[in-house]
Amino acid sequence: MVKSTRHELALEQQLATVNDRLKEAKRRVRVVVPSAHHRTLHLRATLPAQPGEVQGRPRRRYIKVEVDYTAQGIEEAEALAIGLNLDIADWRNGKTFDWHKRNTPKKRQHSDEVESFASCIERLKTQFFEERKDDPMQQKVRRYWQTDRGTSFKKLNQSLPYSVGHMRDVIESLPKNSSPRKRLSLACVQLMRLMREPIDAVEEIKALGRGYGKQSLNPRDIPSDAQILEDIDKIAPEWKWALQVFFLYDVRPHELWECEVLDNCLLRVSDNTKTGLRVAMPREKQLVEKWDLFGTGHERLPETFGKRAVHPEQCVSMEFNRVRLEAGIKYPAYAIRHAWAINSIKAGTNIRLAAKSLGHTVAEHESTYLNWITEKEMLDAMLKEVA
Repeated sequence: MVKSTRHELALEQQLATVNDRLKEAKRRVRVVVPSAHHRTLHLRATLPAQPGEVQGRPRRRYIKVEVDYTAQGIEEAEALAIGLNLDIADWRNGKTFDWHKRNTPKKRQHSDEVESFASCIERLKTQFFEERKDDPMQQKVRRYWQTDRGTSFKKLNQSLPYSVGHMRDVIESLPKNSSPRKRLSLACVQLMRLMREPIDAVEEIKALGRGYGKQSLNPRDIPSDAQILEDIDKIAPEWKWALQVFFLYDVRPHELWECEVLDNCLLRVSDNTKTGLRVAMPREKQLVEKWDLFGTGHERLPETFGKRAVHPEQCVSMEFNRVRLEAGIKYPAYAIRHAWAINSIKAGTNIRLAAKSLGHTVAEHESTYLNWITEKEMLDAMLKEVA
């Protein structure tokens, strides 16, 4: 018996891994090599009879796909298997299975051709949503793709052939220790994993985005309460409610659309957000009543904004940033959230209440904000105890 070469064993292992993923995701398709004589991959699934055949019970069938039995071919076949699984789901729900599409061979890609970034990103997007199709909160899934993947990929020239070099150049062109650089780096890591890049290359791209995070922020970069109150008077009137809510509560920008100030002055954030349903407390109850903030984000944000936005919760951050820059406000909305956290430390707010209001775990809250306690805060606390 002839032993398999190291290359053949690697392909067999990769094929087994792909089929394990398909099985774990409960997909009804497998990627196979029907026999040792075949050097192209096939998809195996239980399918209905083809047109012209005797119509009987569905049976196991093989569909030849125009990709070679190579490492890249196996990856391409996995994406095709995901697509076939969607067609099978439609068929099982009563739709006609489109055999014509499956029997019409696509033009094979020459070995010297490289897939474009646009094509690779589309395959990653298909895989992303397929893996999360059973998530009950699809609105949050769409937002996650848009903010953490889609927006970042727009920085790449997607018409170019896929290459690690172009990703590296674009990431390095962004400011070091910045949020856009970190987001693009992590998005490119996902794309590289889809393309089965070597681990050392993936780690290199991942390392380019390191250095940004809440713990790296300097408290001096956070606006003071006096500065925020001054800027509330500067911003356009229709966005004043938004800035007041940012200041008094601790909402994330996209949560404005999904929040409501209750009659008891607490703010409720709906479960369509990053941290799910939660209640936030104001830093000053008197200001809630003075500013008359009661009502929902749908009611208090600009009417034209909601009408023209397909997914308002995804756009509110960009719209607010445009307005605050026009007003000469330099710090982003998220900095106001950090200001609330610092204020809770200075005010001696119970750490569990502060963490719950922010939508953090206590451990996350401690690791992020307690390192911001300065000598001045400690002295102030001592003076309060003496008084």
